[in-house]
Amino acid sequence: MKTDISQFEEHIDKEISKIWDNVNIHLYEDLDVRKKREFLSTYIPDEVIRSSKILRDTVINALMREATDRLRDTSVELQNRFYDYNIRDKIKEWTSQVENRFSPDTITYSMNPQITNGLIFSGITLITGGGITKMVFIKNAVKAGHSSISLGAIISGITTILLSAYMFKLAYDKSETKAISKMKEDIASYLDNAKKQLREYLNGVIRYFYEEFETFCKENGLEVK
Repeated sequence: MKTDISQFEEHIDKEISKIWDNVNIHLYEDLDVRKKREFLSTYIPDEVIRSSKILRDTVINALMREATDRLRDTSVELQNRFYDYNIRDKIKEWTSQVENRFSPDTITYSMNPQITNGLIFSGITLITGGGITKMVFIKNAVKAGHSSISLGAIISGITTILLSAYMFKLAYDKSETKAISKMKEDIASYLDNAKKQLREYLNGVIRYFYEEFETFCKENGLEVK
């Protein structure tokens, strides 16, 4: 038996490339970045799971061809017995068990640049804080009977807060391209790790197949090479 994971590297790369193609479509849909992040955090792992099933079947098909070649010179009865042994279903059952199931990691995103840039350009932590301080001062002044200063203070406080909100929104919107670029970096890192997980998973499938094939051969008096 000669099959190993290196024979399926191209298949793995193709599946990841398909996911990337679909991700790029969704990245530039008419949705805000927050909604894109939420959607892709579920969509991408689901697509990786779908790919794992396709790759598992590809590996099983290759292993079955190899096993059939190994049994080519044996009796028809023994070959039929091998098909009845049904390694394919045994593998699918094995991979459905919790400890053997393919379970990709969840996506972890970096801080959204729209948020950080919005905070920086609006000075929201400082200016809004100043606005709040003014509003508290107003409340105390009104209680003390200094109503003559309350109107100007109110206008100043509200203007400060509105200006901060406007600057935040302006910086937030202008940072969308940067935010998408950062998302792509996070997703690329995630998919690189997913490829490693897929290799490990498929290696497990290959090992299990060989264990079952060896069991079948021993039960039927065949030498395992």
